[in-house]
Amino acid sequence: MKISITYGGNPGLGFLIILFFVFSLYSPAQDTQGGKLNQVYQVEVKEVNTGGKTENMPGQQIFITDKTIGSTFSRKNKFPDAKLHFFLDESGKYNVVNFYSDTVKNNQGHSLYWTGKIKNEVVQGSAIRDRKGKSGCTYEFKGNLKK
Repeated sequence: MKISITYGGNPGLGFLIILFFVFSLYSPAQDTQGGKLNQVYQVEVKEVNTGGKTENMPGQQIFITDKTIGSTFSRKNKFPDAKLHFFLDESGKYNVVNFYSDTVKNNQGHSLYWTGKIKNEVVQGSAIRDRKGKSGCTYEFKGNLKK
């Protein structure tokens, strides 16, 4: 028995459509081994400006869903929550969920971009802020799932 999958007479396109469908079924929110998504994390944040000066920002929270990331400090600065993208660690195991975000802008024209990882209910990463195309600061964060 021979099975042929084509779309519009193009067998490669049919294969890509099926491949897309299979990968669209995977949702990082279903993978709880690498950390829990759709949760709030209590984090310590250190703001590092371009001159190297640091400032601790106590009592901050990171809000992560299966689609977005935001925080108390980003919302205070009028940044919308950013769309998230997930990928697994290089070993292919599910013990670490890595993420990065789309860049978002606030009403002042400043931009914010997130990167990080979630492992065993701990989130760690950074948010990079640019001020109208000029280097701004980096917010480094690490914290635990709020229970």
